[in-house]
Amino acid sequence: MSKKKFNGMERSESTDELNNKIFSLRCAVDANEALAHLSLTDALLERALWARNCSVADAEAVLVAYCHWYLKTLGDAKARMGIHNVHAFLLTGILQIPGWQDADGQPVLLVLPNRYCPAKIPERHIVNALMYMLECLTTKDQRAKRHGITILCDMTGWGWENFSMGSASRILQVLSYSFPVRIRKIVLMNAPEIFTQIVWTMITPMMSLDLAERFVFHTYDTILELFEEDQLLAELGGTREHVAMETFVQARYRSEGLPFSPISLATVNWQEDMDDITRNNSINSLHRRKEAL
Repeated sequence: MSKKKFNGMERSESTDELNNKIFSLRCAVDANEALAHLSLTDALLERALWARNCSVADAEAVLVAYCHWYLKTLGDAKARMGIHNVHAFLLTGILQIPGWQDADGQPVLLVLPNRYCPAKIPERHIVNALMYMLECLTTKDQRAKRHGITILCDMTGWGWENFSMGSASRILQVLSYSFPVRIRKIVLMNAPEIFTQIVWTMITPMMSLDLAERFVFHTYDTILELFEEDQLLAELGGTREHVAMETFVQARYRSEGLPFSPISLATVNWQEDMDDITRNNSINSLHRRKEAL
C-alpha cells in the first residue's frame, strides 16, 4: 500500500481503507439526529474525512456545522449556494478563483481584502460568497478535496476601513469549523503593521489552533517561494493575465444551467439579500432592454 507525505503526515492511498472510513462515517451520520434525514452523499462524506485528517468523529462534527450553516442561511440543510446567491458580490473581485496553483500544484483562492468595506457591504455577503467559492473549489477537484487549497490574501492597501470583528469572526468560523475543506496555507502578502501588530492578536482567538498554524506572512520579495511566476498576476510579482470576474460569473451560470442577466454594481443595494439583488437587477436589465427596443 503506497503512502504520500502531506503536511508532515502520512496519508494512505488505500481505496479499501478510505471506503471503510466512509462506511464508519455513514454509520455515525445515520445515528446523528441532525444529519440522518439529509441523505448526505458519499462524495460529501469523503470531503469531510479528508478535511479532518480522516478522523470520523471530526468529520461528523464538521458535517453537523456545515449543514446547520445552510439551514440557518438558506432555510434548508440540503440546499447549497448558487451563483444567483452571490452574483453581485463576486463582481467586486474581493474573492476570486483565478485558476492558479501553488508550487505544489494545489488550487488557489485569491482574496483582495482592501476592496471590502464592511460599513457598505454587510458581512453576510462575503461569508455567503466564501462558502460558494469553497464549494466551487472542492466539490469536483480531487486535488482540492484530498490535499487542500491555498488561500492567498494580498493585503496591499488594507486598512481599518476594511476590517470588522463581525466579518472576521464569521469568516474564521467558516474556515475553522463549518466547511469541509483542508486549508494548506493562508498566505498574507504585504500585511501592514497594524495587522501584524494589532489585528492578528485580536483575531487569533476566533479560529482553531490548526487554522492559526496555516497562516504565513510574505512580501513581494518572497512570494515566489510559494508560487511560480506564471501562476501570479503581474501586480503580484508574476506574469499571468487577469481574468475578469464577469467572465467567471457567466461561466458559473452556464455550469449551473441558469440564465444569465448582467448586474451593475453601481445600482446594487447591499442591504438587500443577494437573491433580491439578482432578481431586481435582472428586472431592471429587462426594462432597459425593452426601452432600448
